[in-house]
Amino acid sequence: MHGKGLRPERVVLWGVLVGCALLQLCGCAGTPRDVGAGSALAVGSTQSSEVSAAAVNEPGRAVKILGVQASDFDDRTEIRVLGDGAFSKYQVERDGARSFVLTLEGVRADAVKASIPTPSKRLAGLFLEGLEGDRAVLSATANETLQQLEAHSEGHVLVISVYPGRRGYHESPPEAAPAPRKGAEGRVDGSPGASGSGGRAAVSNAPATYERYGTTSSMAVSDADILGYKEAYRGKPISLDLQDADIENVLRLLADISGMNIVVEPDVVGRVTLKVEAVPWDQVLDMVLMINGLGKEEIGGVIRVASQEKLKQQWKEREERIKTRQELLRAKRDLGEITTEYLQVNYAEPSEIAAKISETKSEDGKIAVDQRTSLLIYTDYPGRIAEARSLLERLDRPTLQVLIEARIVQLSTTASKELGIDWGLDISHDGGQHPWSGGFAINHPPTEGSSMIDFKLKRLGATIWNLDLRLAATEQAGKGKVISAPRVLTMDHVKATISQGTQIPYQEQSEDGISTEFKDATLELQVTPHVTPDGRVRLELQAKKEQPNFVQVIPGQPPAIDTRKIDTELLVEDGHTVVIGGIIEESDSETESRTPGIHKVPLLGRLFKSNTSRLEKNELLIFINPKVVDISGRMTGGGRPGSDSDFMTSGY
Repeated sequence: MHGKGLRPERVVLWGVLVGCALLQLCGCAGTPRDVGAGSALAVGSTQSSEVSAAAVNEPGRAVKILGVQASDFDDRTEIRVLGDGAFSKYQVERDGARSFVLTLEGVRADAVKASIPTPSKRLAGLFLEGLEGDRAVLSATANETLQQLEAHSEGHVLVISVYPGRRGYHESPPEAAPAPRKGAEGRVDGSPGASGSGGRAAVSNAPATYERYGTTSSMAVSDADILGYKEAYRGKPISLDLQDADIENVLRLLADISGMNIVVEPDVVGRVTLKVEAVPWDQVLDMVLMINGLGKEEIGGVIRVASQEKLKQQWKEREERIKTRQELLRAKRDLGEITTEYLQVNYAEPSEIAAKISETKSEDGKIAVDQRTSLLIYTDYPGRIAEARSLLERLDRPTLQVLIEARIVQLSTTASKELGIDWGLDISHDGGQHPWSGGFAINHPPTEGSSMIDFKLKRLGATIWNLDLRLAATEQAGKGKVISAPRVLTMDHVKATISQGTQIPYQEQSEDGISTEFKDATLELQVTPHVTPDGRVRLELQAKKEQPNFVQVIPGQPPAIDTRKIDTELLVEDGHTVVIGGIIEESDSETESRTPGIHKVPLLGRLFKSNTSRLEKNELLIFINPKVVDISGRMTGGGRPGSDSDFMTSGY
């Protein structure tokens, strides 16, 4: 017997095997039946899952939703719901071809209904809504048709896998869903001993394979989401791996990383467990504060961290102080005895100033206008009168004046090019607030029987003084002449008119006999200047050139008048010149030179006479130069300083 007995090592081996079998049987008996149970459902079905969370959550305590994040993978998009405990009851239901709804029970969500920002390109919208009775609804809409949905819990994280309909396989639904993953690997907060078992709910047409979780960008449901704006994080990306760390140490670490000054209130307590990769530090700070029920405010480059209740109370008290101060200021305006003040208006229209003051006077206030003396007679409380006086100082200011200088010049076509004017050149200007480019030529062909064409417009950088030197040289060369040089001084926003022309006589027959009448043919220029705040001049130009047409003259009727007009608006620098051209005048003359008496001899007389035919083309140019003038008569920008008497010189 003893010789055939079992060896000691075999006895030990059999004991180990029996013990493992007993442990396995005990573990299976203690596992809830529904944990790990799962099934694949047809598209359009609903699947509920209940997970026992007695080992994770306190009895009767609702799980608080801390945040929602979404990330795209090659074959799916994962939506992860983060809580401060395990989610015990949830239900996934499709809502159309591209939408689904996740209903959570036994949870708390701070958002009434918030849109959650997500970096996912496959999701068109993600919304979280907190309901009464410790319930919440997470709804999502995809950019394409959904092929499969799966939901399972991993400790304190609920994962919804969304598979788009454009996947490269179409297998038949399996008989059973894949076994659930263990939830102990997914614990994301500092609560001790979360053993996390997970159930799985699936709404699918095809199976799915799981991959390693990638780096995601998370966003907690914050006050910014509720108010309808998104936080813009610009901090330096950081990577942290913390396990049950004290929040004061975490805040100190973030202060060292960011270089910011962070002040922590004495009552701030909490624990932090997180793992992030390449996330902006200010986003990490917001997440740390959010999961611990804390808030922050930045004052003068210092971030102050306190509880949300304390911050809300302080903001409320601050708002009350501001309201009280505003009420005191309003009451102060109507303190004292009603008095009468005489306000002198120097430059503005008194009635317009009175209308502005009437908008701020009290119910007992009265205002009257004396147009003859430009006085405002204002009766009101001293505070209201002080406001009216301050308003008058800002509005009653002298208006700038603009000196418009013009040169009306007749040049030969070659002389205009010598002045640097090339109408066919495309020009551009990139400086200032009003860039422009392109040519300004308006080059229509002349009408039949007319000797002129339409206007052309061009900016010149030269001042009027440099232009006068060039024109003087042109006159000395006999290539042109200055017909007139009018100057007019006008107020800002007030139209100035320069007109020059001739009266053409014609005979008109009436019952009283033949009388001589006159028809005007004028060159008229209207300029309305507008001085911009940066010192430039915006010009509204209207130019009109009238010229008689003697080609077809009807006796007893006035001659036909050919008219050319231009109406434009442009921006020029103070003291720079604009030229309007394109008014071409042609003259055709024939001259015969001969010797008296001899030129009549047949044949021989041709030697003593000559005929000359001459065709001349002249171009009429209008140069316009605006200069801004202050109230003392000095030039504020380009141009040569002068006196008031210089401005009133006509120049004709």
